[in-house]
Amino acid sequence: MLLMLLKLKVKGYINLQSAIRNPQSAICNLQSAIRNLQSAICNPLLSMSAIYNLSIIRGVTYSGFQIICKDRFGSIISLAGWSAFAEVRKDPDSSLELDLAPHIEPGDVDGLVTIPPISYTATFALAPGVYTWGIMLQTPEGYRLEPFCTGACIIETPIPQPAA
Repeated sequence: MLLMLLKLKVKGYINLQSAIRNPQSAICNLQSAIRNLQSAICNPLLSMSAIYNLSIIRGVTYSGFQIICKDRFGSIISLAGWSAFAEVRKDPDSSLELDLAPHIEPGDVDGLVTIPPISYTATFALAPGVYTWGIMLQTPEGYRLEPFCTGACIIETPIPQPAA
């Protein structure tokens, strides 16, 4: 049985006195912390997937993230020869809004699936809205596992909008 650990850094925190003085800044820090959860467990062999919501700000570089694949005993699983697919769409039957371009290093022994950063010019071109996203793996033998991590992908436009 495979266990997937979604490992992300928390980039925001809330200071109560600072929040009282500047509530908008506190809200931004809280939103950042929510977007960058410490960890979530994803298991691609179960019938339900983990939910992890993404937030992409148009005109801002999206930092990306990594998924670490481990077995039920906590040992890292080699993903040598595996493939990953991750997409953002309005719904399953709609056209592709964004290919998250997951990457597994050839000969991987570290169990890493990387969703790379997305440039500010690429995020600027995205249409704002609420979408869904999911990621799935394919074994070297061609067997595709069902999506093991899915969720909402909110693409929003910030108040300051410098040209891309």
